[in-house]
Amino acid sequence: MGRLNPDSAYSRFFPDQFPVDGTRMPTLREVVRLAVKATGKKIGFQIEMKTNPARPDYSPPPEVFAAAVYKVLKEEGIVDRVEVHAFDFRCLYELQKLDSASRPPTSRRATMSRGERTASSPRTRRPPAFGRGASS
Repeated sequence: MGRLNPDSAYSRFFPDQFPVDGTRMPTLREVVRLAVKATGKKIGFQIEMKTNPARPDYSPPPEVFAAAVYKVLKEEGIVDRVEVHAFDFRCLYELQKLDSASRPPTSRRATMSRGERTASSPRTRRPPAFGRGASS
């Protein structure tokens, strides 16, 4: 991944950070388990799915990415404590399809996406977003 540029504004804002060679990026599952262990399950999560539609070779297709994220959320038992954000609405759409398949039809969820609050309800035709939030 490289190292932080010591002359960057970010580096100056966090002067106590330093590189540790060999350190790897933790997986989503590892972060969830650490947070749950440290808080006794009294924590919510905001997860952003990072993609670049202009560079599809940088990340898996939205349906594959959503399935991988949803698998971790479901297996770790945190689906009801998560808000998932993405600039690429296709990821949210795929995630909502997976979540809707495992919930009763009366369950409605909402989250922030592209700066707007969107909701899954019988009255809306927009693709629903995935995450915890206001019920309809």
